Amino acid sequence: MKSIEKFTDKALNYKKFRPSYPKELFSYLIAENIISSESCTADIGAGTGIFTALTAPHVMEIIAVEPNAKMMESCAEHCRNLTNVKYMQQSAENTKIEKSSIDTITCAQAFHWFDREKVKTEFKRILKPEGHAVLVWNSRVPDSDVSKKSSELFTSICPEFKGFSGGAGTLPEEYNDFFRNGKCAYTSFSNYRFETLESFIGSSLSASYAPQENNPKYKDFILGLTEIFNSLSINEVLTIPNLTHCFAGKL
Repeated sequence: MKSIEKFTDKALNYKKFRPSYPKELFSYLIAENIISSESCTADIGAGTGIFTALTAPHVMEIIAVEPNAKMMESCAEHCRNLTNVKYMQQSAENTKIEKSSIDTITCAQAFHWFDREKVKTEFKRILKPEGHAVLVWNSRVPDSDVSKKSSELFTSICPEFKGFSGGAGTLPEEYNDFFRNGKCAYTSFSNYRFETLESFIGSSLSASYAPQENNPKYKDFILGLTEIFNSLSINEVLTIPNLTHCFAGKL
């Protein structure tokens, strides 16, 4: 599938520069009994393992599922010191995980890539009857100056840009069709990003829509990012208002 290969040449920037997730998110998941030390979990669309590695200390076992070979390799490297992580290079719609074996499914920065109807069927197959699905996104606050300027740049240069986080919505009702009885628990956490010029460019290049180095628009993209950084940074640090959104429920 074309979407699977979008990140083949972006794994390094993704691993180095993508933002992490706040501790408060995991405290919330534990407090709500969504994950526990006895949980068998699956991180679907695990990418380079950022969320996998953060979840692993809180659960009994976690299966990192990722279709892209380069991303899977990076995930295994990132989680190499974690003994409770298993790896499966499979798609979200066909994980090959045993039926009714998973307590909690997590999807961090990935759900918008999935076929929602097919993945719901697959998630229901592998989840235990009262298991949870957790959808997480790091999203820039859209009305900040850096988001506005970045959006203008990306729209002008990147034909596949549909909004940050793939245009994923941040309202619970946008996921009513996915969760049981149209209900999910929604919460968000402040997760400000503080970027150097290198990390601002690197994280931007990790996006699926960002031009590759052989693209004629690549230099304009880098120049535009540099101009944004220089105009908005203070003491060579660019502050990006960011929220971590979490949608959790049963299927």
